[in-house]
Amino acid sequence: MIKNLYVQTQLIPLSEETIILPNTAVAEVISYLEPAPLSGMPEWFLGTIDWRGRTVPIISWELLNGQPRTTPTRESRIVIFNTLDKKSALPFYGIVAQGIPHLQRMSEGELSFCDENEPHDALCRRVLFREQIISIPDLLKLQSMIEPHYH
Repeated sequence: MIKNLYVQTQLIPLSEETIILPNTAVAEVISYLEPAPLSGMPEWFLGTIDWRGRTVPIISWELLNGQPRTTPTRESRIVIFNTLDKKSALPFYGIVAQGIPHLQRMSEGELSFCDENEPHDALCRRVLFREQIISIPDLLKLQSMIEPHYH
């Protein structure tokens, strides 16, 4: 039996909450760049940036989940995600973070499920980690929401 299995994760600070992702889901964290807006997009689809010679769509987690728009600050970053579905036409996408994400090694035993799992469009569930409520995004659903707006 395997004991103390740890996973490297990234804790990504947002304006009202923190989301957690496996470290392998994050391609890179970059300084904030103002996305070039595209017409006819949902409010949460902020636009695109050029990253490593690719056009990458950028979204606002807050706007996607009915929270107010956040004004970027000097601490804001863009977190570029790897797409989970390698057959997708969307290889990368990003969200705006309100601070620098940090690595966190955690085990399943350190997490407990929260009762406050109100529905969000791309929220998988909320967990309690070291007395902090953290959101786990549904990355496949998030990707499927972005893809129709990508080209």
